[in-house]
Amino acid sequence: MVPRRSGQETQIELRERWGSTWSSEACSWALAAIAGRLEAGNSESGARQVAEAAAILMRGALAIQRNTHVNVVGLVPFRRERDRAHATLERLLGPQCFRECFDKGAAIPAAEVLHFALTTHIVEGDTLRQREECYANATWSTLTQRQQEIADLVSQGLTNQQVAGRVHTSRGGVEQQLTIICRTQGVTDRTALTAWIKRVHADTSELANTGATGPGERSPSR
Repeated sequence: MVPRRSGQETQIELRERWGSTWSSEACSWALAAIAGRLEAGNSESGARQVAEAAAILMRGALAIQRNTHVNVVGLVPFRRERDRAHATLERLLGPQCFRECFDKGAAIPAAEVLHFALTTHIVEGDTLRQREECYANATWSTLTQRQQEIADLVSQGLTNQQVAGRVHTSRGGVEQQLTIICRTQGVTDRTALTAWIKRVHADTSELANTGATGPGERSPSR
C-alpha cells in the first residue's frame, strides 16, 4: 500500500487528473486484497471493516471517473483487477451490505475520495505486510527450546492451562510465550500457529528423508 499511496499523493499535488483518478480505484483494489488476506488469516472482523472501506472507495473512484471521463477499465489488466476486487468484496460483505457501502461512495465529493484513498486503513495494510514478511521468513530455529515445546503442545490441541502443567510454568507464562511466538512467526491465532507448525514438521520430515538440512534449522523438539 505504501508505494501506491505515495505515488498517488504526488499525482494529487501535481493535479495530474488521470493518475490520481485511476490510483484511487487502485487503492480500493489493494484494500480488497488486504481484506481477503485478513479473512484467510482468521481476522474476520478486520476483514469486514477493510472491505467496507474498499467498497466505499471503489464507488467514489468510479464517480470521479464518470465525471472526468477517465476510462480506467479500457485497459484489460485494470478491468481484471476491478472484477477481482468486486468479487472479493461482494463475497466478504454479502450483496446487500456491499451495495449499501457502494452507494455511500457515490455521495462522497471527489476531494474526499482522494483523501480517503490516501488515508484509510494504512495501519492494517502495513501490519498485514509485516506479518506476512515474518511468516515467509519464519523458521523453527528462531524459537527458543521452551517456545518450541509450548508451540508443539498447542498444536496438539492442549489448552494454555494444560500446556502450563506440562512445561511446569504458569498459565500467564504460557500466554506470554504464545504472544511472542505468534508475533515473531507472523501468525494471528492458535489455528494459524498450528498450521505453521504442521508445515514446519512436514518440511523437516521431507529434509530428513532426503538427507538434506535446511539452513539454520534443526529438528523440532518433541
